Formats: sequence, C-alpha cells, structure tokens
Amino acid sequence: AGWQALGEAQLGLHERAAARTSLHRAIAKDPNDWVLWLDLVGATSGKEQVAAVDRAYRLNPLDPSLVPYIVAVAGA
Repeated sequence: AGWQALGEAQLGLHERAAARTSLHRAIAKDPNDWVLWLDLVGATSGKEQVAAVDRAYRLNPLDPSLVPYIVAVAGA
C-alpha cells in the first residue's frame, strides 16, 4: 500500500510522471489489484491509459465505477 499511497498523493499534487513511477512499482508487487490499474488511468494518457482501463476492467468487470473510464477511452 506504500507505493499506491505515494502514487495517489502524487496524483493529488498533479505530479503525473512521479505517480506513474510509484504506481508501476505498486503494480509490480500486485499486478492483480484492479484498483492499482484504475489509479494508473489517472496518471497516464494514450495507449498506456487504454491498457490500464482494459486491465482494470478484466480484473473487475462488474464494478460500475469503471464505466466513465471505459467511455472516456472509447471516445479517445
């Protein structure tokens, strides 16, 4: 949770590059945590963001909180 907490704090400070690094470290420790992938969506753009949304959805397809992100990347 340390890398995740740091990444979320960095996102809150709009430090997206640092947040990406922290979240990638958290994901390396727990690649099946869909919330980490969802956090990564906020720190990325383009293909990396689409991949993060896709992974979060594959890990937790029934969570309605993913819908806005799926719609956003589908329109990108």
